[in-house]
Amino acid sequence: MRYISERSCDFTKHPKLFENTYWGGYNKLEERDRINETNIGENRNKLVEIYNLKKVILNYKIPVKTQKQTCIIIDETDIRDHIEYYKLNDGNILTIFSRDGLSEQTSEIIKQHGYILFKPLYAIDQQSYLKII
Repeated sequence: MRYISERSCDFTKHPKLFENTYWGGYNKLEERDRINETNIGENRNKLVEIYNLKKVILNYKIPVKTQKQTCIIIDETDIRDHIEYYKLNDGNILTIFSRDGLSEQTSEIIKQHGYILFKPLYAIDQQSYLKII
């Protein structure tokens, strides 16, 4: 197996913004990951441009009340995965999460909670949703 030296965040124009996220700090990339990471990096660049991301907020620094506002509970389980929070230039917070294998029904429930579908931000085969809180 051949590995490449870049971290995932290095595939964006904003590596400092993403380096402390689970996605951004990942550095065990195989050569075959280069195309996918390039596409995800471009999607993350668009996210920064569209929403004016200022800085990442580490999950443990998000107040419990805010975390509860972003939960999507189905069958007593929060269905979000790979959750990230960002402070925006206007002072609001943007939360994103990505999941694979979501049914249309589940996608509709997510949208009913105020999330919108965005381009993949974690992996090409996962749907990514975002919400301003």
